[in-house]
Amino acid sequence: MPGPRPPQRLFNEAEARKRHPRFIQGNPQTKIWTYMGDDFENGFQVKEYKIQQLVVTDVNPTLEEVTRFASGAEDGTENLDLKALAASLKDSNTN
Repeated sequence: MPGPRPPQRLFNEAEARKRHPRFIQGNPQTKIWTYMGDDFENGFQVKEYKIQQLVVTDVNPTLEEVTRFASGAEDGTENLDLKALAASLKDSNTN
């Protein structure tokens, strides 16, 4: 069983440039960076995995995690089902 998760934070180009300036490439206008062989987009690390490698059972994201990944659509609506989220939170609090 893995240990506790480290605190979450977005990739910081300025911090990476201070630590290892030779290992960062990217474009500040697109906010897409490659740092020490890893790709980052808008502060999030981007990786490709086979679907079989994903563990999707017993996943209980916090409200902050869910809202961080909920992106707005072009018409201004949120891509987040608040009723489903509320039901999920209610179920996780009763267990």
